[in-house]
Order: sequence, then C-alpha cells, then structure tokens
Amino acid sequence: MRGNLFDAGDYPAAIASKNTDSYVYGSIFRLNNDDVLKAIDSYEGYGEGEPTPYLFVREMADIETDSDVMTCWVYLYNRSTEKLKLVPSGNYISYITKKPSR
Repeated sequence: MRGNLFDAGDYPAAIASKNTDSYVYGSIFRLNNDDVLKAIDSYEGYGEGEPTPYLFVREMADIETDSDVMTCWVYLYNRSTEKLKLVPSGNYISYITKKPSR
C-alpha cells in the first residue's frame, strides 16, 4: 500500500498515505472466519475492551498488487512516528534480517 513504514523497536509501524511515492510491503490473507479477525484485533490491541488510545487501528486500504488493486483490512500505527526510524524499503522482513542485533 502507499505509505511509510517505521521501526517501532519490536514491531513495524505502518502509516498509510496516498500522497507519497513510498510503499509498505506485506502479505495478503483471505479470512473465511470473523473469529480470526477478532483474534488478530486482540493481538494488535485494537477494539472493544482494549485500552485507548489504541496502539494500532484497523482500517480499509487500497492495496496494490502486481496485477490488481484490492481493498483490504490493514493495521495502522496510531501514535507519533516522530522518534521512530524510517524503514526506507518499506519491507520489514528484509529490514530486520539486515538489522544488527541488540
């Protein structure tokens, strides 16, 4: 999706933006059961019963694939990115495999 990806320490922090040439790369999964989405919401600390403001929010976003544009649920970072390091490639898996150990 169009946006920026940041290193929030132990996890990535994606921010969607249609006003950028940068992309955030990830995987698309088809869920056949709403209970799975509820479990992911819980893992991400989002939704009813979770403390607010949420660390992440779940929103629909246009996702560009090699062959199409799909509208998908995404979890977007809901805090300031001012002190976070930008992941220039937008690919967190590639980034963490090259990141020095702490």
